[in-house]
Amino acid sequence: MKALLTALLAFFGTTAAFAQGAQVKQCEWYRFENNDGITVMAYSIPADLVHKGYACIDKEGAIVKEVPRELTRAEIAKRDAEEKKKKEEEAAGVARARKDQELTKLYASPRDVEEARDRKVLSIEAAMATTKSNIERLKLQKQRLEQQAADREREGLAPSPDILDNLKNLGIQISDKESEVTARKLEKQQVVDQFELDLARIKLLYGLPTDMAAESGTPQSNASGKTAARPASTTAKTTESPPVNATARTEALR
Repeated sequence: MKALLTALLAFFGTTAAFAQGAQVKQCEWYRFENNDGITVMAYSIPADLVHKGYACIDKEGAIVKEVPRELTRAEIAKRDAEEKKKKEEEAAGVARARKDQELTKLYASPRDVEEARDRKVLSIEAAMATTKSNIERLKLQKQRLEQQAADREREGLAPSPDILDNLKNLGIQISDKESEVTARKLEKQQVVDQFELDLARIKLLYGLPTDMAAESGTPQSNASGKTAARPASTTAKTTESPPVNATARTEALR
């Protein structure tokens, strides 16, 4: 039994070695381009020409393997740049798809985007109004202190340290509040700009025409399947003259 196993192992080992040797010997000739630009075939290829690329050919003249030429530095840089751009575009596409999914979860129609925008803008404007009111209050306090300091100077007295400190603190507070108003204005513009982008994207995702999407959340269809126009606002109705009382007409004729 051991002898049989030994024989089988030796057979398979010899077969594998033979196959490996045969695979190595498949490349009989090398086809490459020499320094003069002429394509030649030889049993070997000079080491200084390998970078130009070559083809490995077997006994039957079939190409076993082809090795492309090495890229130049410019070509490598171009390839790397293209690969980087492709990856960035793929990443941007994934991010865009994720953003679209979030938008469709948040907004069922363009009307939802507009209402969310209006709520956010009103919130910012309310905060701005409160800050402006505080600024006016602080300015009044400052004016009163300035009046007190002026009264003391008319009496030949220097302003008290408390008045000077309070004036300084009020000036700082007013400046901070004014900076806050400026920041709120910038925030408002950024919010409006972002909602405009979201609104345009939602219209595109839901396939709504721009004019229809601006008027209603979803397109309305009539019985024929055609998109129906949105009814006009009640405020746009033509004002009708009230009926004139018959007695009033009679009195007017007299």
